[in-house]
Amino acid sequence: MSVGKYFGEGFDGSPAPLAPAVENEVPGIAVATRILDVPRVLVRVDDKAFYEDRGMLAEASFFELFSFEFVAGDASTAFAASDNIVLTETLARKYFGESDAVGCTLEADGGRIVTVSAVLADLPTNSTFCFDFLGHLTMAGEQFAAMEESWGTFMGQTFVLLEPGADRAAIGARLTEIADAAGCPQVKDGVRFELSPLSRWHLDEKNNFREYSVIGSSTLVLGFSAVAVFVLLVAAINFVNLTTARSSLRAPEVGMRKTVGAARGQLVRQFLGESVLTAAIAFGLALLLVELGLPWVRELSGRPLVVPYGDALFLIECLAVVLAVGLLAGLYPALHLSRFRPVQILRGGSVSGRGRFTLRRILVVIQFALSTALLVCTGAIYSQLDFVQHMELGFTRENVIHIPIKGQIGSQLEAVKEDLLRSPRVRSVAAQYNLEANVDFMTNGFRRPDVAEDFEIQFNTSYVDHDYFATVGMEILEGRTFSRDIASDIDEAFVLSREAVRVMGFDGPVAGTAFEAYGNAGLQKEGTIIGVVNDAYLKPLRETLTPRIYQMVDDFSGATDYGVVLIRIDGGDVPGAVGHVAEVWERFNSGTPFEYAFLDDTYARLYERESRIGSILTVFTVLIVFISCLGLLGLASFSAQRRTKEIGVRKVLGASVADVVRLLAVESTVLVLAANVIAWPLAYYVVKRLLEYYAYRIDIGLGLFAGPALAVLAAALITVSYQAARAALTNPVEALRYE
Repeated sequence: MSVGKYFGEGFDGSPAPLAPAVENEVPGIAVATRILDVPRVLVRVDDKAFYEDRGMLAEASFFELFSFEFVAGDASTAFAASDNIVLTETLARKYFGESDAVGCTLEADGGRIVTVSAVLADLPTNSTFCFDFLGHLTMAGEQFAAMEESWGTFMGQTFVLLEPGADRAAIGARLTEIADAAGCPQVKDGVRFELSPLSRWHLDEKNNFREYSVIGSSTLVLGFSAVAVFVLLVAAINFVNLTTARSSLRAPEVGMRKTVGAARGQLVRQFLGESVLTAAIAFGLALLLVELGLPWVRELSGRPLVVPYGDALFLIECLAVVLAVGLLAGLYPALHLSRFRPVQILRGGSVSGRGRFTLRRILVVIQFALSTALLVCTGAIYSQLDFVQHMELGFTRENVIHIPIKGQIGSQLEAVKEDLLRSPRVRSVAAQYNLEANVDFMTNGFRRPDVAEDFEIQFNTSYVDHDYFATVGMEILEGRTFSRDIASDIDEAFVLSREAVRVMGFDGPVAGTAFEAYGNAGLQKEGTIIGVVNDAYLKPLRETLTPRIYQMVDDFSGATDYGVVLIRIDGGDVPGAVGHVAEVWERFNSGTPFEYAFLDDTYARLYERESRIGSILTVFTVLIVFISCLGLLGLASFSAQRRTKEIGVRKVLGASVADVVRLLAVESTVLVLAANVIAWPLAYYVVKRLLEYYAYRIDIGLGLFAGPALAVLAAALITVSYQAARAALTNPVEALRYE
């Protein structure tokens, strides 16, 4: 793992020459290997073509570090030749049916023919590596050849297997020394190498961005675990409340048992046993609900969740949870019930003290505090999602579709554009090497020849054609954009964003200024700034706006990795426009699967995780509010029972049903208001931390708290009013005969 000013702490890339350089030079390293992720690949098998998203490139030593189950072939021959490829069982069946796939050939992007050398069993759904095919590193062609010679290109990853007792920190320092001696420009500027245990990867989202890994988030796991504990806590509070509220029903039993000689310890054990048994039965019902709801939860979360019934540790954890919940939830009721005095009970005295009722109120306040806080957090997530989806981004993404530059599209781009523009449904067409929503290219610094200072500020770089700015509707602030009629624009022209101009320190006109851009290996391009465009938020709003350089490209034949054609269409006839694009695709790319996506949908998918989090939190919130209302219903029932005679007297003296409902509802209102005193500071802290994840975010205003508070209050009042109305409608004569 490399860290430093080029990449920010936690970047997981490393230069390709590192692994072969350190394997035999650094004591403590047993094996070193390299991995490279693969962009979307077009694969041809006979007369069929497929797009494959889940692929990675590696070398033979990869199988010395990681073990896989081979269905056909073995690790020793998997990469016997550089044109070998390893498929998973599902992918092999997709391509070749039930036939033996080993020895069969495929055609990958660029016409490269590869031979299937082995078939792996499908990887587990919770595997850190999530790939369907594994190709040899040389499949990257010229790109890998250039990487092998460059200590300044941090695109791949290096994995090392350490010998027992090896000092991880010392080895990291030694790697940095070797890279420095080899002339790695990043190390000379302060980057250092560290070793990160693979065991930390799976839930460490900031350390990994690779296509072949599905990385979770420890923050989310802890957050949802806390919410689950909240749900369990609210349910336990209800158990305590309802058990103590109904204690009078078991008072005669306690009195009789104590009269015949039962000790308090025996009664405590009995009630705790009943509580644990209740928890065990509830756990069994919970497993049934899990099985019924798991397909829906998988769809909601987007994760292939399974219940590991065969895992002994999981079963032990379940048993521990049942015992903990049963004992903790039953402890107070057991102590409360076992303390009753037989003489008081058998004489018909009250067993409910004022203190017990106060405790139940406190527990209800805690329930509604948790409910309100969770509702505020859910509302904040949805408000933030609405904000990012409707924020002015500096470009127009509506009515723009994009198609991949695959097959013959890049090499015949001008002809493709001409055919697309023949339809009145197509307004404009452009191409770019990298759709920023998916991937971004970087330059590591720039220099203005008119000043002495070099600026080492990371720039995002977009490689586009001359129609790009018009197609995406980007505002030109100064100068001009690229022109097909000016040949020098290809090699010498730059268009900069307003943010780039700001960090460069210009205080006057920019167009016409000399400019040099630097990459990992040194000077990348020198020329002149021809124009300035308005800032465009082309990356997720979780990231701060960075300076951006636009450079013109006239040959997109090599853009098959991440390149796209952007097509602005007439929004009045979307099906007709898409149909026309499909016809043009078929003329130039017959036999290659046609696919397209709307640009606004692509950007919406950047926030898919937040949308899922909001949906899951909504479910949890509704569940907690519902359970809290059940607890409040029990408390209201107990309160109405205690005040039966009072209600009867009030009705005899002329009180209406509304008066009685109001009488009982006031108490619940006070409890909910007290809950808000606790919930608001807690929710403010959590929401503030959640929004720190975004560079651009909503303001935390009073409305964010008032809405959930009113919603919880309304739910509480409806719950209490139902029980109060039942008590108020009781015949006063029956009420006065009570007790």
